[in-house]
Amino acid sequence: MSTDPRRTQLSFLTLAVALAAGTVIGYVDSRPTWDDAGITAGSIFLAAAFLATMRPRTAWLVGLAVGAPVLVLNTVLHGNFGSPMAIGAAAIGIGLIGAGGGCSAGPWVRRRKTSTSPSRKDPRGADLNAALQPVRSLPDGLA
Repeated sequence: MSTDPRRTQLSFLTLAVALAAGTVIGYVDSRPTWDDAGITAGSIFLAAAFLATMRPRTAWLVGLAVGAPVLVLNTVLHGNFGSPMAIGAAAIGIGLIGAGGGCSAGPWVRRRKTSTSPSRKDPRGADLNAALQPVRSLPDGLA
């Protein structure tokens, strides 16, 4: 089984961006003045969903890469394992749910993108671009 190097690079890039996003979200969440769990959860969900849409094959890894840094940063910076474990489990769970949604949406987004491509042709051979062009002039009876 051969692998395309571009796909492998895209997978690594997606995971690196997911880990960076999770680290930023975890850093902001670990600040003493930050007390908005809803914004944190929404950020984790949206980041995981967006990145999993880009690369559905790595969706579960994206969910972990976005959610796990929240757990790690809360544990390392606060030194206790009680509350951060619950926060981390929730963050990882939210990340995995978001990644699952993004993974499901990924093929739909790609199909939608390619179906509106200007170079697409109808299976019967007709050029779809001609059908999309505006009418230049109206017939005499409609003017």
